[in-house]
Formats: sequence, structure tokens, C-alpha cells
Amino acid sequence: KASPDHSSWIKACHYELDMLSDYRSFNLVPLPSGCNSIGTRWVFDIKYDDEGNISRYRARLVAQGFSQKPGVDYLPLETFAPVALIESVRGIAAIAAIKDWEIHVIDVKSAFLNSDIPKGQKLYVKQPPGFEVPGKEDWVWELLKGLYGLKQAGRLWYDKLVQCLTSLGFKVCDSDPCVFIRHSSNGTLII
Repeated sequence: KASPDHSSWIKACHYELDMLSDYRSFNLVPLPSGCNSIGTRWVFDIKYDDEGNISRYRARLVAQGFSQKPGVDYLPLETFAPVALIESVRGIAAIAAIKDWEIHVIDVKSAFLNSDIPKGQKLYVKQPPGFEVPGKEDWVWELLKGLYGLKQAGRLWYDKLVQCLTSLGFKVCDSDPCVFIRHSSNGTLII
């Protein structure tokens, strides 16, 4: 409260909580006996425009994945998420330059919130610090979506991306699991 930017940070926290709610990321429930609850914390960042002026305050709620218990909150094999090889990125850029293709880049807003926690897997996190529901301060969020900070969040997002792209007719490249290829109806290669 001592910060002159206090109201901007509170507004940023509410924006994040609204997004989590809009994505139906959790259910507020009492913690079942014998279950682990993972802590949460806020990560704050200031975004600047091209001229160095503050464009927005960003608050992100993250899970404290270091408190997850292997075999209980995740399986070790569920934590690997591939990253595109630099050779693949260079190769695609070279092909695009030679063929005079346009390259389009997208950024998926709150990407991990688009991934689902697998059915049968129960993950519980503590309510956001400073935003506990009055009268239910000891209740937790049962996660329905991936949350930044979870050990398996990257893998959940990759699985969701594969599901979406393969449903659109893309195939995973054998040499790089982060490259997806599709031939359009006119024979054009889409990468």
C-alpha cells in the first residue's frame, strides 16, 4: 500500500483473476483430507512501449511448483515439453526467404490457461495471496487448467497445441516435434 503504483498493481491483479475466471481455470473447494495444496504467488512486471513509457502493469499468478510432490502432483514423464530446434527455425526462415513466403507469428494470450488438467488428476493450489474469499480462507482452488509455475504446465500446453494443430490437418515433423507441416488443397506446403 506504500507504493505510489498500488492501485495499478491491484487493477493488474484483478485483471489476472478475471482472466483465470473467464478461462474457467479452477473451482473453489475445501481441501480434501490427505491432499497436498501447492502455494501460489504473484509475479509483477511493468510493460513499456517503444518510447520507454509505461504501457501497462502486469500481474501473473503462478503456482509454486517447487512444492509439488513427484508421483502425487505430477509424474516425472509429464514434465518434458519440447522446444523448437534453432536449426529448424533457421531452416524454415531460409526456405521462406528462398520461396519469398510471408512468415506470420502469433502469440497465444495466457497460453497455459488453454490447456486442461487431465481427467482423474487432481491438483490443488492455495488461493491467491491477498485475494482469499472471506469466510473460506482455508479453501483451495482445484485446478482445471494449467497454471504457470506447475512442473507439468509446459507439457500440458504442448499436448493441447498438438491436439489443435493435428485437428486442422497438420502433422508433427519426425525430426523436430515443434515443427508441424500441412499440405493445402492447392499443394502449398504450410509449416
